[in-house]
Amino acid sequence: MSNVALRTLIMGACVTLLTPLLMGAAEAPPEPEVYIYHPESGERTYLSDLTDLIPSEQTQSPGTITPMLIDTPTAYAACFGVGTPQFPDFPLRSYGWVPQATGTVYLQCGPISTKTYGWHHIQDRHQNQWQARVNAIPSSVAWDDFMEGITRQVLDWPDNYTKEYGGKRCYTSMIQIWTTSGTLLYTFNPSVVVSMTNNRVITSYAPDTTDCRRFAQWWYE
Repeated sequence: MSNVALRTLIMGACVTLLTPLLMGAAEAPPEPEVYIYHPESGERTYLSDLTDLIPSEQTQSPGTITPMLIDTPTAYAACFGVGTPQFPDFPLRSYGWVPQATGTVYLQCGPISTKTYGWHHIQDRHQNQWQARVNAIPSSVAWDDFMEGITRQVLDWPDNYTKEYGGKRCYTSMIQIWTTSGTLLYTFNPSVVVSMTNNRVITSYAPDTTDCRRFAQWWYE
């Protein structure tokens, strides 16, 4: 057999062997996505759709904050007081219909010093709890973005909430974390405490079973 014929035979064999492998690689299914699921309403929130709750500091030059909206400080500057006084009541997210609330409810920065409500309170008291939830899923989502996505589902579709106590109510829902491949990662019952006086989120945390009932009687019992 000539060298040319031998090379042709070898090349043909290689193509025959590699073609199924290459086709298999091209047709490999995408990595499954993770989503937040509210069984009662059927609402899904994909983690890939979550946006940054507090974007990183953006600068044009050292010491100059670039606003995201004209004449509006960034959430980063508002929450941490970069170049300006800290603004505790800066709204990070809004929730238009929360049962028994007298208006739109806001998740605000909260005071950086006392950490009595909002993002700073949640970060101080419950970041580790939320981070543990994130660590249990195949995702690099930030703990606070994950927390906010779930807070929204709880306030939009509460399974139950307490009677008012001290100007507050505690809301809860069963939440499931799924992958698009059909795997249920876990189920838990996060709790969100809202001030009825100021229409703002005081805290949001992530227990296996809600403890709202320790604050007051359920609205539905």
